[in-house]
Amino acid sequence: NCKNERNIAIGNIIGSNIINILLVGGISSLICSLDIHNIQSLYPHLFIMVFLVFLLIVFSIFKIKISRLISSFLIVKYLIFL
Repeated sequence: NCKNERNIAIGNIIGSNIINILLVGGISSLICSLDIHNIQSLYPHLFIMVFLVFLLIVFSIFKIKISRLISSFLIVKYLIFL
């Protein structure tokens, strides 16, 4: 019963990412100061995050069904990222 709930899914994913970044970053900086000496070290992570959000938007706009093959690719991509 997941028909026509793409907008809810996109909002949920993007919203949870924003909340996770802000809450985890904010709370952890309250506990211990965060010193980022080398901002270039964050660029690969930002690139991957922007790429995956772009992929999600493309899937949503063109109404591409996320098959087992695509979801397997995304899971493997996530595991490689970790």
